Amino acid sequence: MTQLSLLEQARIEAPECTDKEHVALLAARLIEDLAATPPIDLELIASWQGVAKIQVEDIPWAGCLISDGAQVIMKLRSGDTRRRRRFTGFHEVGHTFCPGFLLEPQYRCTPSVVLSRPNIEGLCDVAASELLFPRRLVEADLAVADFGLDTVEEIAERYDGSFEAAAHRFVHLWPEDTLLLVLEPGFRKSERDDPEAVAKLRVRSAHASGIWPFIPRNKSVSEESALSRALLGELIDEPSTLDDLCIAVDRVDVSARLMPYRRDGEIVDRVLALYRRPSGRT
Repeated sequence: MTQLSLLEQARIEAPECTDKEHVALLAARLIEDLAATPPIDLELIASWQGVAKIQVEDIPWAGCLISDGAQVIMKLRSGDTRRRRRFTGFHEVGHTFCPGFLLEPQYRCTPSVVLSRPNIEGLCDVAASELLFPRRLVEADLAVADFGLDTVEEIAERYDGSFEAAAHRFVHLWPEDTLLLVLEPGFRKSERDDPEAVAKLRVRSAHASGIWPFIPRNKSVSEESALSRALLGELIDEPSTLDDLCIAVDRVDVSARLMPYRRDGEIVDRVLALYRRPSGRT
């Protein structure tokens, strides 16, 4: 008889829940069963889930699980930062919750695989977030924290995760409507071949909790905006608006920072901006 996966067992026990809820609960139970404290030990969690060893190698994808019939090995890409490898590692642990993970190698960030199995990859990202930044622990931290990217940085340090991953978790768990924008200098499509075009700070991605207006990807901001001041290195924590990007939104606070990163060996300027609609919480 084939043994059911943890996810399949959870579906039987609580059919009213979604798979995302099941996976988040499985991850939370794992943290509680092991009495894990931050920063969560990836090797401990992986070992508990049957992973014999973790190897950091020069591989073309972010991570994978390989079973040779005798043991399960996790491989993580050496070219990634340590904190990025931690998220990938917890993502791979998420595969151990799912049906059939021992039947074939499980890869992360291989485009053809991600496109063919978007649901499984999304579920494993849910698991990674819950294992790296456990809800119960992070909510307790946020209950006594101030709104802003300084708190995001503290969360990233405490849980040994990347700044952007910590910002996404902050948005998901902060008790007010919250919006994260990631912006980089760039061009409109029509300007990309124009040698005289001047790069403007533009939206690369948006992640929100609560109700926010639609913000178009590649939308630029004005040189007078708080976000442009952040690009110049100013630490922004102030009342603001979203007038540059969408329809007006009343009572918005913004926290924005210049957060450069390395891409293909070059340093790329990036602004992270965190918005909230204050609800009167002190």
